[in-house]
Amino acid sequence: MRISPPRGSVPATSLRLTLFDISWIICHPIQRVFFYDFPHSSSHFRQTTIPSLADSLSLALIHFYPLTARLVTPTLSDERARIFYSDGDSVSLTVAETGLQFDRVISDLPSDVELLHPLLPKLPPDDRPNSEGETSSPLLAVKVTLFPNSGICIGFEFRHVAADGLAFNHFVKSWASICKSGGGDLSWVAKSPPCHDRELIEEHTELENSLLKTIGNYASHWDEDSRRRMLANKVRATFRIDGEHIKRMKASLANHNGSSKQSTPASAFTVASALLWTSLTRSREPEFVAASSDKFNSGEDHIDCYVILVDCRGRLKPKLPAT
Repeated sequence: MRISPPRGSVPATSLRLTLFDISWIICHPIQRVFFYDFPHSSSHFRQTTIPSLADSLSLALIHFYPLTARLVTPTLSDERARIFYSDGDSVSLTVAETGLQFDRVISDLPSDVELLHPLLPKLPPDDRPNSEGETSSPLLAVKVTLFPNSGICIGFEFRHVAADGLAFNHFVKSWASICKSGGGDLSWVAKSPPCHDRELIEEHTELENSLLKTIGNYASHWDEDSRRRMLANKVRATFRIDGEHIKRMKASLANHNGSSKQSTPASAFTVASALLWTSLTRSREPEFVAASSDKFNSGEDHIDCYVILVDCRGRLKPKLPAT
């Protein structure tokens, strides 16, 4: 089914892409899955839950309308890509039922990552170029899957150019709040409304043009086949680090440092990151050796990178709203 904000609730709006949006144009769609306990039957799911989810999604999209909009990309002119919303734009919402065991899917134990793939939606294909040579791409798709008498999964596929992780979680929490209240309470959204004003971010035309040229050179390398190969033969697992683990790692680090002066004690984030990074490096070493045998045999150092994404809204001058 297709879900739109109520007719006439959002005016036609065009949003330019900022310097921070442009680099994500060629990024593969982001996928997220959320699991909820749901000890109810299929009939309750169809008659009560789906109408509630659909109605509250429509209300949430009033405030998060860019996710309903389209990414418009000119092909016959030098104009920039933009996010454009027009009345009637909609999001694809798919409803399904599965025979998978809910407890198995949400388990921390290792499992084939492809177990999650049926729970994810697919963004509809891009529109064909219009008379002005513009193509438009959907930005969000949603899929709700029932595990009868045990749980539901809400899966998302969205384009990073429309929202980063913080902005998307803001949308999910707002939708959840509206749904929980039965659609009548928008106080949570009113307290924390999303900001879509791109004019708060200064334009850097020369830098933006350079970035567009750079990503254009990489676009051909990011096809769907390469993505499927990248996701094949993968195993996922969840590793939980509790307070006692953190305490032992900090103590181990302090003992290792011995009498050396350390001006700032290691934080929980630091020791957890160290554990993650060293464990990943050790577990993937044979893969690196196989892929880079010539470099290893030549005695050259092999450099790996550990990247942590941070929110920079509050670091800009002037600061951007957290939302």
